[in-house]
Amino acid sequence: MMSIAEKTFLGSLMKAEYLFKDTVNQPEYLENARHKELMRRMVGFTQNGKHIDLIHLTTLLNLESSGKISYLSELLSFADVGKFDGTEKLLLDLWKEREKRNILTVAAHLLYRAVQKTGFQNGTD
Repeated sequence: MMSIAEKTFLGSLMKAEYLFKDTVNQPEYLENARHKELMRRMVGFTQNGKHIDLIHLTTLLNLESSGKISYLSELLSFADVGKFDGTEKLLLDLWKEREKRNILTVAAHLLYRAVQKTGFQNGTD
């Protein structure tokens, strides 16, 4: 699900560049490393006044292998501009959930280490 949502999001940005200036999502909100890197490049290109459509991305990214070009084409095939707002919100919500889990994991680990360090067990000490 996540990967399809990310593909839809990125493909929609490629198809309708005007969406890029209004999106609240950042590259780090994406889970897939390949998608994060692509969005980082897209951010850089738009900040430098360059287009992020398929033709420009293919040229600007210096894509030599057809596999990379076909992947960009695949992303474009997932584009659904009409559902962009919902896809954007879904990705933001998924990122928030991942962040919550990460915080809880770190807190549990710190608590476990504190308990181990103090020797406290089962409330008997």
